[in-house]
Amino acid sequence: MVYRLNTTVRPLIWIEAHVEPHSHSRIEFQIKAKSNFKRRSTANNVEIIIPVPPDADSPSFKTNVGKVEYVLDKDAIIWRIKQFQGKQQTHRQQEGQADRHTRSHTHQASEY
Repeated sequence: MVYRLNTTVRPLIWIEAHVEPHSHSRIEFQIKAKSNFKRRSTANNVEIIIPVPPDADSPSFKTNVGKVEYVLDKDAIIWRIKQFQGKQQTHRQQEGQADRHTRSHTHQASEY
């Protein structure tokens, strides 16, 4: 599901992103996802797409739920969650290097 909000409503899944540059080439992303629907409901096959700088390289991931994949063609990280329960919060942490000369291909984190 893709949607844009022009009014003040609560989205089904609220995403908070915190980007912290540590040096001239290292960036850390902390992403939190919180569901805003009933506990008895479940969202299936959720994909959260996080854009990254086009010169990103050597990503590493830590997540407590789902799988994370770096997609070079889209300059993005895709966080896939098979089932997301209502009134649940989860988070993911990612670090990467910015290198203008070397770029790696697809990296995938293991499911925790």
